[in-house]
Amino acid sequence: MSIPSIDALFFEAGLILLSVAMFWYAMVLKELISVLRKPSVWILPVIGVFLLLSASIVHFYIHGQLMPLINVDPSIYRDLFEFKTLSMTSVPYRQMLQLRLIEFVFILAGALLSVIAGLLYYRWSRE
Repeated sequence: MSIPSIDALFFEAGLILLSVAMFWYAMVLKELISVLRKPSVWILPVIGVFLLLSASIVHFYIHGQLMPLINVDPSIYRDLFEFKTLSMTSVPYRQMLQLRLIEFVFILAGALLSVIAGLLYYRWSRE
């Protein structure tokens, strides 16, 4: 496994910092919801934290394990040029695309869980 590039490391550090901030948000939301005596939706951002950390692990794997294989594979340039279907691409590139989709879904789901918890708190605080 090689060390990912600097931009990948910055992205992973950003995801980790976002996870820390989201965890603090969940703890503050826990206290606020306990005052309102409503159901515990603060767990949603905590689940989002785990999804963001999972996305960071997937991103690290992509850049540390699959990207070096793509640079060695000469067919990747032809595949990128003729990009029509996933079945025409090389195996490392196809795996990378699939893992990037998983990474995107993890980040999106984490964000949506956090927004849902915030909207529920907003609605309950207006009652």
